[in-house]
Amino acid sequence: MGQAAVYLRISQDRTGLQAGIQRQQEDCAAHAAKLGFTDPQVFIDNDVSAFDGGRRNGYDALVAQVRAAVRHIVVWHVDRLYR
Repeated sequence: MGQAAVYLRISQDRTGLQAGIQRQQEDCAAHAAKLGFTDPQVFIDNDVSAFDGGRRNGYDALVAQVRAAVRHIVVWHVDRLYR
C-alpha cells in the first residue's frame, strides 16, 4: 500500500494551544486508520500562513518524504496543502 503521511496546518493560532491542530490530528488519524494506515508520519505547521510567504518547515519535510517514500497524504482539507 505504501507509506502514508498526515499534514496538519493552521494559519492562525491566536491562543498558542494548538486546538485546531489537535482537531485536525484526531480527524486525520481516524481517516488514515479507516484507510488502513496504522502509523502515518505526521508533519505540522502551526500558526503558519501559506499566503505570507513564510517558511513551512512541516510542509518542506513532507515534500522531502514524498520524494523518498511517502505515497499517500492525509489532510483535514485539501486547502491545508496550498492555501
